[in-house]
Amino acid sequence: MVTFKGLVFTAVLFAVSLPLAAGTGQRIRPALPVADGACPFETIHTGGVADAFAAPNDAIHPSPALTTFLASVSSKSYDDLAINHYFGDSFKLDECSICGQLCSVKVEIVFQGTGGLDCNDTLFIGQAGGTALFSGDLVSGGCNANEPPPITGRTHAAAVDITTKVIDIDPKAFQDLVCFQKYPWLDVITQDDHAVDSMRLVIRH
Repeated sequence: MVTFKGLVFTAVLFAVSLPLAAGTGQRIRPALPVADGACPFETIHTGGVADAFAAPNDAIHPSPALTTFLASVSSKSYDDLAINHYFGDSFKLDECSICGQLCSVKVEIVFQGTGGLDCNDTLFIGQAGGTALFSGDLVSGGCNANEPPPITGRTHAAAVDITTKVIDIDPKAFQDLVCFQKYPWLDVITQDDHAVDSMRLVIRH
């Protein structure tokens, strides 16, 4: 049994239903004990549904800063196969898991190319219009990489090799960026010829 943000959850509840972050459609698994003496808890924030791009498209819940950015470009939600459209979503953070001891912070993004010039797409993790904790190629190696073939439809998406990219974020840089903000968010943006199926933010603390 664990106490999280004033609520008590049991292991049975974890398996059945995850609480929603306030004001978002994100699911948060409350901090569960893990085998690490320095950081005995792991909190997982999720965005989208890991369902191989199945319909309907999952909604995004962007931060105010990311909302402003997405309004200035052509944008899309989870599972959207459109090309030349930016994807963006945000994790709404909780001070209980970001302002104490941190051992690791990882962002996992499940995606696949949808055509166009998808090999040169980029990934931004940080705060839209501000600090980047990661900024670089979405596909490691860019156009020299041997990326799986692009998705041509939802049925095809279920059959191809879907890519999962894991980005290790420096815990101190993450903490310096978000810990003392009144409303902390972490934004993720991809540009602009990939579909994103789902994402996870995994914090060991």
